[in-house]
Amino acid sequence: MNKNKFQISNFKFLSIFAFLLSSFLFGEVVNLEGYPGQGSYIDTLRYVSLQVDDWDFYEDAEKRSVKVLEQPEDAELTYKLWLQTNQAPLVIIIPGLGGHYAGVAPTALAEIIFKKGYSTLTVSDPFCWEFLLNASSKLTPGYIPTDARDTYKALELIIKDAEQEFGTNIFSEKILLGYSLGALCTLFIADIDSKENKIGFERFVALSPPVNLIYGLNQLDDFYEIWRLWSDDEIRQIKNKAVFLIENPPRSSTNNLPVTPNEAKFAIGVVFRTQLSETIKAIRSRKNFGVLKNPYRNYSRRKIEKEIEKMSYEDYMNTFLKSSYSNLFGNGFTIEQLGEKASLPAIQNSISGNHKISILHTTNDFLLTEADREMLKKIAGDKIVFFNHGGHLGYFGHPIAQDYIFNAINGEEFGEKELSVTNNVANNSGFEKQKKRIELK
Repeated sequence: MNKNKFQISNFKFLSIFAFLLSSFLFGEVVNLEGYPGQGSYIDTLRYVSLQVDDWDFYEDAEKRSVKVLEQPEDAELTYKLWLQTNQAPLVIIIPGLGGHYAGVAPTALAEIIFKKGYSTLTVSDPFCWEFLLNASSKLTPGYIPTDARDTYKALELIIKDAEQEFGTNIFSEKILLGYSLGALCTLFIADIDSKENKIGFERFVALSPPVNLIYGLNQLDDFYEIWRLWSDDEIRQIKNKAVFLIENPPRSSTNNLPVTPNEAKFAIGVVFRTQLSETIKAIRSRKNFGVLKNPYRNYSRRKIEKEIEKMSYEDYMNTFLKSSYSNLFGNGFTIEQLGEKASLPAIQNSISGNHKISILHTTNDFLLTEADREMLKKIAGDKIVFFNHGGHLGYFGHPIAQDYIFNAINGEEFGEKELSVTNNVANNSGFEKQKKRIELK
């Protein structure tokens, strides 16, 4: 065999090997044509490009509130509803970690779905201050079985309220769609609904759910802490750059973003650390868990705010979350044990057997290890597809990704996919890395 023939033969072998490796690791992978992939962290920042096209749509929603908790008396959970003129399927959207019902991203997603003929409804994520003050039974979000149960109860009341106000026949179907933490919550709700059928959702669409929530939260801590490697000038410059990019998101889906991977990490870390601080402030406004040293006063909060700003997600889990669940699980329980009950392996049999579920993910989402992706493919089978770019949620604006989202909403099969390999293989799952990382108390 001459050299050229050997090279061609070798190339064919590698191509076949890549195809088989991709299929084994990721299942079926969709190529997002034209997507300017820049790696997991920068791809993730494209999530902020999801913007509302018509701000009249934002204002046109029916804004209503329901009573979920008996106490306090003034606590009411608010939701936004966009109704089609005639009877239509309803898509309920649960946003990601700390997401508010009136946030830009869930509203933009509601707008896209509404234009396809669906009625849409947005509700706050269980980790959001608005939800925990008005619908959380424990006041300390982060344990998904409880968060999902609280959300399911709230959605029962919301649907009942909407049907009483606008007619019992306004929704031809009910579809639950969640992204990120909202996607994890959606899958736990699918487990609840399959057993209780109090709502009777027709379909569940989970966009980029974390497999192991604790591993994901630790990743966010690491992203924020990257500033410790920089000088004071670098911190100021990079923070200003990150804030500018988030507040002035690029609308083009084809141009590269002018940031480095470390700058992107920090931008992601800043956003989620800010959301954590808002959650802790809301908790402390309602109840003193004995975690914070400074008193909570309406007229002077700066000291307690500075104390809260220093808390990481790991701190939150080992203080507020552990204190809240010590009565239920005993003082000797660990956050690791809590995490195992609050992550996807805990409901994998339910996911495998539920034909109503569809899951969309990427091959380079930093919240997952490759072992996590293998587990997802194993339990979800043909109910899951992976996009070859997008990081965590950075694919929302791509037309091919949106087509797949609508296929899932419609209950259609995903169809043929183009396969590719984009990631290196990691050795450990999120749970294994978590065990090495967390100092259990």
